[in-house]
Amino acid sequence: MEMFLSESYEHLESLNQLLLQLEQSPEEIEVVHEMFRAAHTLKGMSATMGFENMAELTHQMENVMDMLRNRQVAVTTPILDTLFACASTLEAMLQSIEAGAGDGMDTTQLVAQLKAIVSGEFQQAAPEADTPATEQAAERDSDLPKPEEAALSVMKEAVDQGLFAYQIKVVLDEKTALKSVRAYMVFRNLEEMGTIVGSYPAADDIEQEKFDNWFMIWFVSTSSEEEVRVEIMDVLDVVDVSVQPFHPKLENRMAEKQVSAAAASPQVAPDKKEVTVPPVQTAKPSEAKPSASASPPPPKKPPMTGTGKTTKSSTRNQTLRVDIGRIDRLMNMISEVVIDRSRLSLISSRINDPELTETVDHLHRLVGELQDIVLKLRMVPIENMFNRFPRMIRDLTKELHKQVELEMRGWETELDRTIMDEISDLMVHLIRNSLDHGFEPPEVRRELGKPETGKLVIAAYQRGNSVIIEVSDDGRGIDREAVLKKAIEKGLTTPEEAQLLSDTQVFQFLFLAGFSTAKQVSDISGRGVGLDAVKTKIESLGGSVYVHSTLGQGTTFSIELPLTMSIIQALLVKVGGETYALPLTNVIEIAQVPAHAVKQVHHVEMVPFRGDWIPLFRLHHFLELEVTPQEDLVYIVIQRENKYLALQVDETLGEEEIVVKSLGNYLGSRFGFAGATIMGDGNVALILDGAQFVQV
Repeated sequence: MEMFLSESYEHLESLNQLLLQLEQSPEEIEVVHEMFRAAHTLKGMSATMGFENMAELTHQMENVMDMLRNRQVAVTTPILDTLFACASTLEAMLQSIEAGAGDGMDTTQLVAQLKAIVSGEFQQAAPEADTPATEQAAERDSDLPKPEEAALSVMKEAVDQGLFAYQIKVVLDEKTALKSVRAYMVFRNLEEMGTIVGSYPAADDIEQEKFDNWFMIWFVSTSSEEEVRVEIMDVLDVVDVSVQPFHPKLENRMAEKQVSAAAASPQVAPDKKEVTVPPVQTAKPSEAKPSASASPPPPKKPPMTGTGKTTKSSTRNQTLRVDIGRIDRLMNMISEVVIDRSRLSLISSRINDPELTETVDHLHRLVGELQDIVLKLRMVPIENMFNRFPRMIRDLTKELHKQVELEMRGWETELDRTIMDEISDLMVHLIRNSLDHGFEPPEVRRELGKPETGKLVIAAYQRGNSVIIEVSDDGRGIDREAVLKKAIEKGLTTPEEAQLLSDTQVFQFLFLAGFSTAKQVSDISGRGVGLDAVKTKIESLGGSVYVHSTLGQGTTFSIELPLTMSIIQALLVKVGGETYALPLTNVIEIAQVPAHAVKQVHHVEMVPFRGDWIPLFRLHHFLELEVTPQEDLVYIVIQRENKYLALQVDETLGEEEIVVKSLGNYLGSRFGFAGATIMGDGNVALILDGAQFVQV
């Protein structure tokens, strides 16, 4: 079930992306081929798992896609809308299955729409799929079915490119109880070696076990006959396999007859479909052969052996699915090893034994490499999150009757999987917010001299040990005066204080619970409503969120997140006899000035920094620790956006890699603290969140 859900979500995501691509370029029939393969795989998997509603819906989707790819019906908006609705229903089905409720959703209306598309376009009878090609071929193999024209075309092209094409007959044990499952396992194994271009019986018949104890497969690969045969024989209940090379010269007349038959009756019956499995290397079919369901993988990859044929090991086990919970446990264990490494280093420095020191140094390097590998295991491209946005934006713009152009940058930026899962819904909220209340309607934009189509930019990039994600729109922007008016009404500030606030400080009011300037709150969003939850969640992940906006020009929400939450580089400091850790993410520099150099400006203590003056924050007062008078003042400069703050400490102890531990449910989230860590001597040190002090 885990594998089914995981792979189904992947195929569904691919289907959504392809639908969007087809909507933009209806003439690209290659996209429909890929859509057909995704829907077909979903159908086979759901049928194997016993989810009949899901299998029936995807089956009817296949019928429509089959007409599209054979150019027997044009790509129109109503058809695309129906397919988009099907994709949404499939997602709801998967979520229901994941929750343990099965796929028992009402798909009657969608299935009826799909059938109507089919019945409205197809009127003539379908040609026979297994018409004998030539008299010579009929005499030679009169008892065996023949491939369709599409499969023939692909196999000929494969042979021309130096690949191998095979006709495979698989015989199952007559007592086999689950013939369709065994057939699916054969298809799955072959998928890892090449491309399946056709089958007999048709896909529907095989999946519904409408065959005796044998079936045929037409297959393209770089593997030898024996490798293919061994691969199939690995499947339980397979008693015999016949693998015959395909010879195009013997099939020429068959191709000519089938092309003539197709010209006379160009329709393909909905229940006559070849089994197609995505190739190992994606290869799009040529536009010159729009009927082909798959094309052979290009022979660009050099052979793995001297024989010129790719071995089984070259196409299998390239990736491994691992439960994220196991990686989390591994990360926790590595964290404990990091703590013990620090303790060993401390003990080694005390004993001062050369051999122990050498061993500890070697252990230090090994643990560092191991830690780096485990951290990378948790990192995934942010593309995984970005992929869900185009479909959502497409649906919302239709609902809101707005025109929006989407631009996404930084697909390759990587982020910790746990953090990405946590912020995915927050990103959806910010995007819906921009679409609903950020962008003006087309007629309003036209009156304002703006293009009717607005522009939404979602960007991600890495800066130091942080990842920045931005959601920008060129809409109406946020009205500073409206925000201040609301803040004054709620008693959050006074009219006098309001005039002294910067734009950044004003827009921070939007993140307060229940604060909204929207005159109407829609079902989609309300600018300001729910932003308190966004900020709370992001800060709980060790990140920050900012707003930049210009009235009439647009708004940008910026989210800054740590690359990982488990192990970080920190600066150890002493304050009032206690040791604290300060993450290096926001640390700019360490400075020291005479105590008398501190100035008072508007009742705020200021210290010099690069030719300017910045506020001084005395950690002793915040931590309620005793202050020891000193001639020189040591402070650490913290930066958050374009604001700076000096944190006073007694002394700095150097940098160290620390393991972040939660403060637990009892202490919960506390202002100024990001957690705790265990030092090499076994003592606990609190981790200070310097970025939070900047906003004080």
